[in-house]
Amino acid sequence: MAENVEWILRRHERIVVVAANGHLQRWPFTAPPIINDPLTMAGEHLAAELGDQMVVIAGSFGGGELFLHRPRLEGPPGHTDTYVEELRELAPASLDRLLAAAGLPDCLLDLRTVPSSGQVADRFAALTSIMTGGQETPVDPMAAFDAVVHVAAVTPWHHLLDEVRR
Repeated sequence: MAENVEWILRRHERIVVVAANGHLQRWPFTAPPIINDPLTMAGEHLAAELGDQMVVIAGSFGGGELFLHRPRLEGPPGHTDTYVEELRELAPASLDRLLAAAGLPDCLLDLRTVPSSGQVADRFAALTSIMTGGQETPVDPMAAFDAVVHVAAVTPWHHLLDEVRR
């Protein structure tokens, strides 16, 4: 992914990359108990090449209905079944829970402006994760991201297959 972005940047001055938080974060990706060994992500590679020229904006949410998938055990490798699940609880030390508890409306928060000391700084320093769907993903949000777009609630997207099935 990082090499593709770098290839484009050799031809264009700027690029906007939209991807899941885990791909763009400046932090090794893990998702215990499935992915226990840290993976170097595109965001880490790009940060090494681009430095301060890169701005990473995470996405977070306070709850809602999640469109998820799980492996189809009887099917070929990589095939999944989709389902919708209500998110009942945010991880206690997640960026998502902190922002949801603050009662913020849908917003963009520049994490680079978080104070370096005091109660607000302490709350952000205590964060150890971000939500990936209904799962907590270990990450230091302050090191991994420059900003975050937070929405109060998510809803499932409408899929072309839904229309075909009707």
